Amino acid sequence: MRLGRILYPVTALGPGKRLGIWVSGCERDCPGCANPELKSFSGPEIPAEMFLSMCRSAIKSYLLDGITITGGEPMLQAGELLPAVKECKKICPDILVFTGYTYRELKEMNRPEVNEFLSLISVLVDSPYIQERNRGEILRGSDNQNILYLEEQYREKYERYINENRHVVDSFAADRGVIYAGIHPGEGMEKWPGHQPDLR
Repeated sequence: MRLGRILYPVTALGPGKRLGIWVSGCERDCPGCANPELKSFSGPEIPAEMFLSMCRSAIKSYLLDGITITGGEPMLQAGELLPAVKECKKICPDILVFTGYTYRELKEMNRPEVNEFLSLISVLVDSPYIQERNRGEILRGSDNQNILYLEEQYREKYERYINENRHVVDSFAADRGVIYAGIHPGEGMEKWPGHQPDLR
């Protein structure tokens, strides 16, 4: 699989302390994309077993509460993600995924690997990012996006997180400055100190 980055613990992309996984590669060209450097499919290729080992280690070492997968476009690598996601769900079952596709589009693809990936997802945030509809909301980059509870038992947990939290970002030290993880806040992001466009 093509991996953009792994960050943890992330608290700005779902309830609790989470493993944040950013895949590399996206066919869309949304204006104002938070992660334009992850559009390319040229990111490092990580063997499935190595990726699984990295995820397991992070989850167990940091006692993480959930996994958030974004990118790039995760659904373009559904098959590559499947082995690790299947195993990680056994020890960390809360899986949140961001996709630029609508749920209907994903089902209409009728691709076995996409359907199986969907069956493992707890909460899906779907639809493309639209810059002019960015309202600074929790878990939604723009207000056309939908928060879909594919596993209904997580609804209360996520709704409480959305209702009780203000807009936050996590910051991680990087070689070229600071990587911010969270929902793209719209205007003003480029003014943040040490900014790198690595949100959501």
